[in-house]
Amino acid sequence: MGSCVRHLTDSIERMRHSKLAIARRVLDHVDAKGFGALAYARVDIARGADGRALLMELEIVEPSLFLDRAPDRASMLVDATLRAMMANP
Repeated sequence: MGSCVRHLTDSIERMRHSKLAIARRVLDHVDAKGFGALAYARVDIARGADGRALLMELEIVEPSLFLDRAPDRASMLVDATLRAMMANP
């Protein structure tokens, strides 16, 4: 049983690293477009029928910032917004 758990853990870790690598490639691609630094990004990845990783969604604007759950983060949002406005008058 121990070897099965290790094998499963190793498989999960490989998938996690694979998804992180794909997310980095997606964000590098967006960065190369010259839109400026992103204050927020979420990359959703799913596996296709053939097992390949597919970009399901790239979210760069969060419709709900969940500031009610982390009110101290509102100042971070304000700071990022002001920096972006100052960089692009």
